Amino acid sequence: MANVYTPNKAESVRRIEPTVSERKKYAKEFREQKEHERKIKDERFAAIRERRKNNPGGSGGGINIDLTSDS
Repeated sequence: MANVYTPNKAESVRRIEPTVSERKKYAKEFREQKEHERKIKDERFAAIRERRKNNPGGSGGGINIDLTSDS
């Protein structure tokens, strides 16, 4: 009676393993997505480096604090 259909009972769904061709397709899509993300990241960082190169006297040069104490 293990295979009897019961419409009101929750049933677990087993994971269906992908085929070899599906795994290759997913791997290719993953590599393409990662390459695209890396390209975008490199472009953004290049733009930031270019802006910093054109403005070398920007903020972040250090902190000047004068401390005077009587003790």
